[in-house]
Amino acid sequence: RAAKIPFCVYVHGNIGTRHSESVYSNDLAFADLYLVNGLAHEEYCRREFPRAKAKIAAAGSAVLDRLSRELTAERREEARRLLGAAHGRPLVLYSLGGVRDFRFPQYHRTSHASFVLQRRVAELFARHPNVDLVIKHYGSNIETSPISSFVRELGASNVRVIEQPPVTRLLAGPDAFMIDFPSTTLSEMALTDKPIVFLDALARLDWLPEARAAVRRRCEFIETLDELESRLGPALAN
Repeated sequence: RAAKIPFCVYVHGNIGTRHSESVYSNDLAFADLYLVNGLAHEEYCRREFPRAKAKIAAAGSAVLDRLSRELTAERREEARRLLGAAHGRPLVLYSLGGVRDFRFPQYHRTSHASFVLQRRVAELFARHPNVDLVIKHYGSNIETSPISSFVRELGASNVRVIEQPPVTRLLAGPDAFMIDFPSTTLSEMALTDKPIVFLDALARLDWLPEARAAVRRRCEFIETLDELESRLGPALAN
């Protein structure tokens, strides 16, 4: 900025909750151009940050466009190999969300609540050994989350935890998805034609009403741990 060089911020993805003030102070107050993926995101930024210096515009997503083209039969075989999928066995990929930290205190559940939810999901699938569950770590949680050690102690052959590769390389493989945070990964999952289960249980997300409505239209929306058992249990049994 000191050199008076114009610059643009191109948003990689986003979440379905209200932004902290840091989005304004870090990006919108200084950028000349702020490119977002869609018209709804553009409208939100204009509404919530009327003081923004940046010109806000919807530009689509080159990343999502590329990923949608890669959802081929060949990619499915590769993804299922990476997931360790057995031939003919249904497989669900559960992508973990990040936990609450000092940067995003309003965005997610606590570390304890996250583990309670993840443990209940793992235990539910352990009771239904006909379906495989692969739990994909969120990068920043790998060193602190106890879910890996819990799954090892659980000893269920159909439940396992992976750290790599990124979800973008796995999209074509699963028969269904689970996710517990309205992140960029959810947008990537929505490119597929597979069922998505969104786990809102134990969260205190400051949802945007329009984002919550959109997620409910696309996903099976689970709001409590009791719903997790009553709605998913019968589906896994069948």
